[in-house]
Amino acid sequence: MESQERERERPEPGADGRKPALSARCVMRVLADAEIGTVIAYEPEVKAADGARTLVFENDAFYLKVDRYPKDWRKLPDAELLRLMHDAPI
Repeated sequence: MESQERERERPEPGADGRKPALSARCVMRVLADAEIGTVIAYEPEVKAADGARTLVFENDAFYLKVDRYPKDWRKLPDAELLRLMHDAPI
């Protein structure tokens, strides 16, 4: 399965006026992993004062943050991006 790059629109505040966790647009990659199934990879909006970025991998069973990854992660082939996820320290 070839990866898909998608952008999510900024979600509207809920009825209680609070903003959802995703408050900005982000690029997502949908990956097919032979061991664990479908995985979504994305880089959330930078919220840290130091500008630190995080790459997130998630599916129904897990949520993993990776702090060290290439700036051009969007251009990596699926296999390399999945290897980055599997090799990340837990």
